[in-house]
Amino acid sequence: MPTTDIYARIQELQRRRGASTPPTARTTPAVGRSAQEIAVTRENQGGTYGLVQRPLDQLWPGHQAALTAAERDRTGDQLLPEHPELRALVENFPRNCMFLDLETCGFAGSMVFLVGVIHEEGDRLLLSQLLARNYAEEHAMLRALWQIAGGNQVLASFNGKSFDWPCIHDRSTLHHIGAESRTGLIHCDLLHHARRRWKDRLPNCRLQTLERYVCGRRRSSDIPGSEIPMAYHDFVRSGNTRQLESILHHNALDLVTLVELAVRVARSEERGAGATVIQ
Repeated sequence: MPTTDIYARIQELQRRRGASTPPTARTTPAVGRSAQEIAVTRENQGGTYGLVQRPLDQLWPGHQAALTAAERDRTGDQLLPEHPELRALVENFPRNCMFLDLETCGFAGSMVFLVGVIHEEGDRLLLSQLLARNYAEEHAMLRALWQIAGGNQVLASFNGKSFDWPCIHDRSTLHHIGAESRTGLIHCDLLHHARRRWKDRLPNCRLQTLERYVCGRRRSSDIPGSEIPMAYHDFVRSGNTRQLESILHHNALDLVTLVELAVRVARSEERGAGATVIQ
């Protein structure tokens, strides 16, 4: 069985892409752009939807330093993680792995209006944000997600087994997206693995708590999650894109943290210990 190094794979992707100077992920979203300027229009069997895409190296300014530090820590041959979900994640990252985070109009069963995915396209990791710019575009947006999912083997999420993935299935059924359009994925829910590592060392295992103590970052200019549904409804009603860009910003930060947590969780299992917690 090959010993797969998740860090080395990211580094190889970055070498192929070349060096760049990415903008900070903490930049306050711009004000006053039209929806057409924010998202390009795509079309499929379900209709039209909006698409926002950016390479990962524009969203994770510290990624190179994190990878370099990790390489210094590694000595000798590394074993694959024992847990089957993490092993599948490490074996398939990045070519066949999809990181997922949703924004919805409320609780489980409500409309999904934004699907954020980090996945490999060509020779780079890419953030694709599939956006329903109005309530009628959810159908096409979901079809676009299933198309991306069909090219991957592993789904990585945070609390996705309880919320995101059941929500995607329920909304797809509502739109009569049949089973033939769906795909089987190995689902690695990083919330469960984070709890195993850090539940006794942190106040809680919410995503932004892990982002602060494990990834060493604090957010600024971020819309609270509780305000997102109302902000989306306001966008649909008024066309005001200021809060829509805040939602896209929030979703992008969640996904960057999800990728970094995947790397850290997998590495800590390889080493047989909990990863560092930053006070």
